[in-house]
Amino acid sequence: MDLVHFILNLAALLLWVKWRSQAAPTPAVSPSLAVGSLSRRPRPHTPWLLPAALMALLLGRTFFYWQLSPASDWTATLDLAVVTLSFRSDFAGQMLLYSLASFVAWLVVFHLSLLFLVIADRDIAAPVPGMRSVRAQLGWLTHRPLAIKLLLPWFALALTWIAASFVLPRLDLSPPAGSLVRILGQSALVSTAAFLSWKYVITGLLLLHLLHSYIYLGNHPFWSFIEETGRQCLRPLRWCPLQLGRMDLAPAAGAAAAWFGAKYAALGLTWIYGHLPP
Repeated sequence: MDLVHFILNLAALLLWVKWRSQAAPTPAVSPSLAVGSLSRRPRPHTPWLLPAALMALLLGRTFFYWQLSPASDWTATLDLAVVTLSFRSDFAGQMLLYSLASFVAWLVVFHLSLLFLVIADRDIAAPVPGMRSVRAQLGWLTHRPLAIKLLLPWFALALTWIAASFVLPRLDLSPPAGSLVRILGQSALVSTAAFLSWKYVITGLLLLHLLHSYIYLGNHPFWSFIEETGRQCLRPLRWCPLQLGRMDLAPAAGAAAAWFGAKYAALGLTWIYGHLPP
């Protein structure tokens, strides 16, 4: 069931990305290309189709989970790094909430990953292939100052948890909220832990950068994107002696540092979460 849930979340995310790509402003087309495209039959404009398919997927899998989870002895859990929420699979309402909440969690991780890419490439003078699509997905936040890029998502996540802390106990998904100090502390920890999801994009980028450094995989713009962004990710390690002869160990060291650093940071935040004042 966990694998099925992963695949369905991935499918929902792809629908979301496709929908956002269609909603993004279309870049200007040169006159020569415009003349050549006149003979093409325009595609029917159905902006509602992708969001309708997305909602059908999220609602449809609710019924699937509700019917099959009790028989498979599967517990629906939502891991937020510092706290894990468990949903009752025999309640259709909780399965609907789980379907929506787990997809929202994927959206948060996805957009935080895009945010990292935008921040990492802000000092590159030449345009990096692929960044136009990344910026289109992220929207207006792309052009805001660095402090706004970091603080606005952090506060948005914190406020979301504050609101959820009053609802989750009524649904038997968490203990009573407790004091205001505890709620504020929990919200700060949950929103901070969300940024630890950067480990996925950093580790993936650096491993691909390492692969491309030793194996020629063509001159596709994707690899130019990986190379330039990987170099930016490795800037904090430029003072470390990670060159062993002709072998550059920086990408592997950076990937390991990002993965295990986030892992132990999550353990620390979880410990603090469990020791907040009541």
